[in-house]
Amino acid sequence: MALAGERACYNTVQSFGNQLLLLGVRSLHVLTIRSWDNRLDVLVEQDKYIEAIRLGVEFLEEKNKIAFGLVGSHAERQSQVRTKVLGILDAYIAQLRQWRDLDINLICQFCVDFGLPDKMWGEVWRSVEHITSSRNIFLRSVEALLLKEKITQIPADVMQQLLLYQQTTGRYQSLEQSVLCADIDCLDIELVLSASKEHHLYDAYISVWNRGMQDFVTPLQVLLPQLAS
Repeated sequence: MALAGERACYNTVQSFGNQLLLLGVRSLHVLTIRSWDNRLDVLVEQDKYIEAIRLGVEFLEEKNKIAFGLVGSHAERQSQVRTKVLGILDAYIAQLRQWRDLDINLICQFCVDFGLPDKMWGEVWRSVEHITSSRNIFLRSVEALLLKEKITQIPADVMQQLLLYQQTTGRYQSLEQSVLCADIDCLDIELVLSASKEHHLYDAYISVWNRGMQDFVTPLQVLLPQLAS
C-alpha cells in the first residue's frame, strides 16, 4: 500500500490483493472482491438460500471462475465448498418446521443431487408429512424424481402415501408409471393390485406379480378373460 501510495497520481488504477484502488481528482474509491464463502454468506444473510446453494453448486462444478480465496488441491476445494453448501442446505431445511413458504421441490432436488436420501426421507419428510399442502408438494416432487429415474428406492411409508395421493387425485397413469419405476420392495402390494384392477392399470398389475412374486402365469389367468370379454 505504501509503495502504491508513493507512485499514485490522479486517475490511477492500482490493484492490491482482492482490492482495486481508483484514485480520482477528488476522491479515492476502493472496490473489494468478496471471497467465495463470503459471497455465500451475504446471500444467506439476505434470506436468499436457494441462490446461495446454486452459487455453491457452480463453485463445485467449476462453472463460476470467480472463487477468490478458494485454495488447495482440487479435492480440498471440493470438500470446502461441499461442506459450506451442505451447511446452507441444512439451515434452509430447518426452516420447514417454521411453516415458511420454502421451495420444497428444490430441496428434494438438492438432496438427490448431493446424494443425501436419508435427509430427504428423514428430516424433510418429517417436517412436511403432517401439513397437507407441504406434504402434497413433497409427494409431487418425489413423483417427478421417480419418473425421471433419479430415484428408485423410496421408504415404504412414503411410497404408500404417494400412491394414495395419486389415487385420490385421479392421476392413475402417474400411479402406474410410479409402480413401474420404483423398486418392488418399496410397494404396498395389496394397494397396488387393488388399484390396478379397479382402474385397469394392466402394466402395473403384471409388473407386481412378475417382480414381486416371480409369478408370470397368474396375472395372465386373471387378465385374459377380462380382455376377451
